[in-house]
Amino acid sequence: MPPSTPFLERKTPENPRFQNVRPRLDTGPNMRKVLERLEGTSGAFAHKRPADEFYVKLRPSTLGALLEPLVEASESIYNLGREDTASVVTSVAPESAAGTNEGNILIYDVRSFEAFMRGHVFGAQHYDKTQLSKSTNNFPREVYFYRGPVTCDKMVVIYDEDGKAAREIGNAFVQKGIENTYVVSGGFLGLCAACPSVLEGEVPEGDELAKLLKQAGLKPAASGSQSGAASSRCSTAGSVRTQRTGLTSLVGGSPSSSASARAWK
Repeated sequence: MPPSTPFLERKTPENPRFQNVRPRLDTGPNMRKVLERLEGTSGAFAHKRPADEFYVKLRPSTLGALLEPLVEASESIYNLGREDTASVVTSVAPESAAGTNEGNILIYDVRSFEAFMRGHVFGAQHYDKTQLSKSTNNFPREVYFYRGPVTCDKMVVIYDEDGKAAREIGNAFVQKGIENTYVVSGGFLGLCAACPSVLEGEVPEGDELAKLLKQAGLKPAASGSQSGAASSRCSTAGSVRTQRTGLTSLVGGSPSSSASARAWK
């Protein structure tokens, strides 16, 4: 640890002797347990990361399983317009009972703004990667509410077109203090092949998607699986996650939030 590092920012070294020791007290469902069950990204069965990767890789099917219940909730009767729910009967249910602005996942689309407007992940915000080259105000304000160690219950998820350009951005996020940064393997194309149900806007399908995957050097099996089977597994995993964990409010911000994230000034 360099001596110039502030005392409060110094990390406590981990003892490998107690690496596999688990807590006896079960505090209930949280994001760490969900990820550990879905793909083993935390806990005793954590994947070993390459030396040049500071972030954590996230499978498209895992992100789809986390977002699927929220997508279904957004289509409930509570999100219909006033003209669709006009009635003389007074309801005691709140207007936004299906969702909340507080969550566990913050999703950033680091592609061009035009590509983001054509189609993006449910609840995602656009992030201009040129902000990383600034001396100050590299991140929007909401990032600091989700920042934490990699073992915390919150996630900052990044995806690009094919998962290649996001590697450098993910490393920059971690180096600037966002340790709980996750990069989606395969990017937007991987999500199109694995879980198209959690995408909004124009989504490539069929031959067009196969052509884009081939141009990017991705295979459907590597980016998730074949679209039909993977989408079914994504939906099933999402329903199982809802039944077993009860984590239904995951995404930070609502779909009606601003498309482009602004820097904190």
